[in-house]
Amino acid sequence: MSGIMRSWGRINSLGRLKWRCNNFRIHTRNIRSCHGQSGFNGRTSGLPPVKIRSTLWRYFNAPGNVMFVTTNVVTLVGIMSYSTLQAVAREKALQDFMEQSELAAEVEPEEACLRFQQDSPMPNYEAGKIMLQKSNPPMTCHTQHVKMSLFHLLYSYFIYCDVSTNERPSGSTRYNSEVQELRRGQIMKNRKLPKASPRSFYEAWSHEFRDELSNLNRSQQLHMPNWTEFPPSLRILCRTLYDTDMKTMIDFKKFYRSINSKNIRAILRSWLYDNSHLLQVGTDVGSEAFYRDLIRACRKDNSLFKLYSSILLNSNNPRRHAFFERHDQRSFTVSLETVLEVMKGNLHAGTDAHCYDSSLQLISMIRTNCIATRGAGGTREVHIILPDENSSSDTSGKMSSQERNECFKLVSQNPELMAILGTISKLPG
Repeated sequence: MSGIMRSWGRINSLGRLKWRCNNFRIHTRNIRSCHGQSGFNGRTSGLPPVKIRSTLWRYFNAPGNVMFVTTNVVTLVGIMSYSTLQAVAREKALQDFMEQSELAAEVEPEEACLRFQQDSPMPNYEAGKIMLQKSNPPMTCHTQHVKMSLFHLLYSYFIYCDVSTNERPSGSTRYNSEVQELRRGQIMKNRKLPKASPRSFYEAWSHEFRDELSNLNRSQQLHMPNWTEFPPSLRILCRTLYDTDMKTMIDFKKFYRSINSKNIRAILRSWLYDNSHLLQVGTDVGSEAFYRDLIRACRKDNSLFKLYSSILLNSNNPRRHAFFERHDQRSFTVSLETVLEVMKGNLHAGTDAHCYDSSLQLISMIRTNCIATRGAGGTREVHIILPDENSSSDTSGKMSSQERNECFKLVSQNPELMAILGTISKLPG
């Protein structure tokens, strides 16, 4: 008992002690409370136990935290809902499209199919009638480019003619509305398109679309439009152009001769002179005859006639290989008939100094470069070897006297040549 009292006295004496620090004091009650809380789950730690429920309550009791969590939850739910609705809509649209396609294919009437086949410009093929010929090569980029350029030229010309006149166009509603729109544009600009000549139109068209049509890669994407909407004459041209291969000069000659319009032929002549390099050189002997047709058709167009006559006169003109054949795999050769056609064109041009000089040049070629050949029927014919930079200009010196006399005799027996020479001799020098 006395021991207990002594201990109690010591504790009280400790409680009466004061520390040197003036900020706080240690009392016996604080010491006892510390001793009472020294154990937590068997561990000696000074931290109180953490209660999850109270922590969450204190967190969500703050308005800012509740708003932040609510916003994130609503945003996440909205994104997921939007993605789900989008996926459902796509699947629903795809399913409806597949069902409609199957239904349309099943219930489409035969009359509609026949009407579509008749109006479509593309031919319809059956599987059993398709024959793949190994001898036919695929269409080249040059062929596609020729068709693209010719279609653009013909379509532009018809549009220009319809806009420049006050007559009602004869195409479909879509084509006519395009013409009317262009006419209104000309009225708003207070000007009217003049009726240009074929040559003037081609020069304007070539200047406007030269860069656009010079790209060969562009021609690979060519798809002929539905020409049933065009006027009847343009519709026929598009169909003929589509059916023609347009690989060689023979193909172009067939297309050219199938056209009856003089203006369209004049435009095609201008186009051919600039784009003959796109056509392959064929073995048709009628290419020179086609050249004579072009020369005769160009007599009323002096500028174009000079261009085509330069093919015969100018040794550096690369278009010779498109119309003329080679003699002994070297120089080109032409018939006397072709030379006479050019001389007739010079006389038709009148007193033009250029035409007069070219006539003298042709006469010199006949005198120095004529040779006698045997034609297909066995008759003797006169041909003229066209001189170039790599060959001699005097061919008669390489022939025997007998061959030269025979050639001059054939030339002198040509009444057409004699008449032309007589007319040229009467011209003022």
